[in-house]
Formats: sequence, structure tokens, C-alpha cells
Amino acid sequence: MAAAKPTLLYDADCGFCAKWVEHWHRKTGEAVEYAPYQTHGHHFPQVSPAAARKAVQLVMPDGKVYSAAEAVFRTLALGGVKRYLLWLCRYFPLFAPISEWVYHFVATHRHWFGKPSGALVCTSSLPGASESQPV
Repeated sequence: MAAAKPTLLYDADCGFCAKWVEHWHRKTGEAVEYAPYQTHGHHFPQVSPAAARKAVQLVMPDGKVYSAAEAVFRTLALGGVKRYLLWLCRYFPLFAPISEWVYHFVATHRHWFGKPSGALVCTSSLPGASESQPV
């Protein structure tokens, strides 16, 4: 299924993730669709459930997929917000790998970061959580 506009797939079972998606949606308006991978992932066969559990996935109308920090930076840029982050990702050699490392660190340890944001803790990111659970 080709989307009319970019779609950011996220883990709706994770309160931390849902809270950030809500924030990004307020910032970007209607420039990007936001959809839980649990209910909309089947529309995007190029995104595996494992990839969607691991990080947000931005699917462009042409089918190209961006993941994790780059997906967030592109989402914000599409909404006209913090475009400098995508610029840094493209033109500053250390920015992209550091950003991806930080994204994956936070994603892996969401249970540490959930409480201060007021979001529900994502128990699937707790150590020892099953691989089959969303992260």
C-alpha cells in the first residue's frame, strides 16, 4: 500500500513511545501520518515486525524506509521543525552515529526514562523481557 504522505510507525504498547509520538505530532501537524505498527504495520510489508519493535520506522510515499534517530529527524524536518538535526545527520560525520547510539540506548532503557516524562513505563524494555514482546 502506497501512503499518500510519510507514515511514522511506532509501538503503541509503549507509553514512553506514545508520549513522544504525541509530542512530535503536535510539532509536525498533518505533514506526517502517525500509526501504531500493531494495527497498521501490515500496510507496510517493507517493515518487519522486528524492526518496528526495535525503533520507529518512517515510511515515505515511494516506499523508502528510515529508522530510529534518522526517522525522527526526517519526521521533524518534514513538519518544518528542527531541520538542522537532519542537516547535521547528513553533513557532520559524527552526528549520525552518535545520534543512533543515543536513540538505541534510550530505546533499550525506556523503563528508566518513562517516569520523568509522565509516560507509562514500557515494561517490554525491562531486562529479561521476552523477545516476542514489543520494545
